[in-house]
This record gives sequence, structure tokens and C-alpha cells, in this order.
Amino acid sequence: MSASLPLLPRLWARTEVDPQTGCYRWTGGKQGGPGTYGQINHKGRTRPVHVAAYEELTGQQVPDGHHVDHVAARGCRYRDCWNIAHLEPVTPRENVLRGTSPAALNARKTHCPQGHEYTPENTRLADGSRVCRTCERARAARFYRAKQEAAGKTVGLPMAEKTHCVNGHEFTPENTFLDKGKRRCRTCARESSRKSQQRRREEYKRNPTVRPPMGEKTHCANGHELTPENTFARNVGTVGCRICARESARKSQARRRARMKT
Repeated sequence: MSASLPLLPRLWARTEVDPQTGCYRWTGGKQGGPGTYGQINHKGRTRPVHVAAYEELTGQQVPDGHHVDHVAARGCRYRDCWNIAHLEPVTPRENVLRGTSPAALNARKTHCPQGHEYTPENTRLADGSRVCRTCERARAARFYRAKQEAAGKTVGLPMAEKTHCVNGHEFTPENTFLDKGKRRCRTCARESSRKSQQRRREEYKRNPTVRPPMGEKTHCANGHELTPENTFARNVGTVGCRICARESARKSQARRRARMKT
């Protein structure tokens, strides 16, 4: 049929309507044989039938970087369909995710095969694929235990499986903090800090020339008075100087800006 005729009569001349899905199935030329996208000569060049139909019948151009998707949720089952009620411009990523390919099926998963959720904290990328950190740690723990047992060594529970610290304190959210990626017991940290301060007080009583313990200090190392307004509590039970902390943060930001300029 002549390419000089309007597009719509040319489309209907080679179209069969599927009564079950409502798809307008193109019976003319295909890009790669049956089951592929239809193609038609329109405005001096060969174009996919569904793209040409969408732009012609809606009066809207497909946005740059977008694909025209055959929306399965609207009942579309065929790539050669040009029913604009079944079509929608989407990004390439969205187009892939709506498909049934292995990549699309995996991308829609929210949990790993062992049931752990793919949260930002529990996920890392390896060669473009998502890896569950919980499973990875469990595999590493099993490998370590097998290696130690093969060497005849006794192996305790992995840290991630422990519910109490070595002194019997429960690892509750309120009693736990992270130190270099490892769980620490707040009760033990406070007790350790208390004993350290007690030792320093006793040493200070014997020799007043040594550095006084935190409880005896009235000023920080830089001479700022340790008033209630100028102090804050650290995780391990000690106190810090707010003026020094702000100055340290200011210098850190200045160094970062200097590196960005260079």
C-alpha cells in the first residue's frame, strides 16, 4: 500500500483484532519474523508500528530516552499490537522491569532466597547483581568454622548469633552500639570507663602531677570550661567538649572543601 496515504487507513488495512485481548495485531512486515514488532514506512523512514501509531493517534512525541511499552496490565499480550490503549511511554529500566525476562524477575524480588529483605544496609552490588550481606556473613562464618574445626580448634558462636556479651548482658537495642562495625555492650563499656576513672582517681591522689581523671577536670585539654552547657556524653560514658567538637567539625569541612576545589 502506498506510503503517501494517511497512516490510519494503512494500519487498518493490515490489522486483525483479537476479540479476547482487544489487541490490534499488525499482519504486515515484522522486524524479525513472527512474534516480533511490526514495522511500517512512515514519514520517509521505517518505524515500529506501535511507535508510529502512538505518536500519530495521540499527537504526542515519545520522550527522548523512552520506549513505548505494551502494558500487560491492560491486557496486551502481543508485540505487534498498536492499540494505543495498550501502549505507554516508559524508561528503558521500567520497560525491562515490566517484562518476564530473568533480569526483570530478579529485579522485582524484595527478599533473597533465604528470606532476608534487600534493604540498602543489607545489600551490595557484585558484577551488577545484588548480594545479601546477611547470607554473605553466614557463608563466611560457616567457612571459618569448618576451617577451624578441620584444624582441631574449638569454635564459639559467631558474633552475629550471640544474644549476650561475654559478661552476660543481653544485646538489646538500648544496650548495644557499633564500634568499627562490631557490636559492643553499653553496660560493659560504662563499667570499663568507670573502672578506668577510678584507677586514675587513685593514681591522682598518689601523684597530683599526673593528668587528673575526667571527673576531677574543670576544663578540657584546650582550656574550655566543662560546664553542663558545654559538655555532651559519648557512647562509652565519657564527656566531651562541645566547643572542641564544633571546631573539629569546622576544620574537617574546610579540609573537605579544599580537596573538592583541587
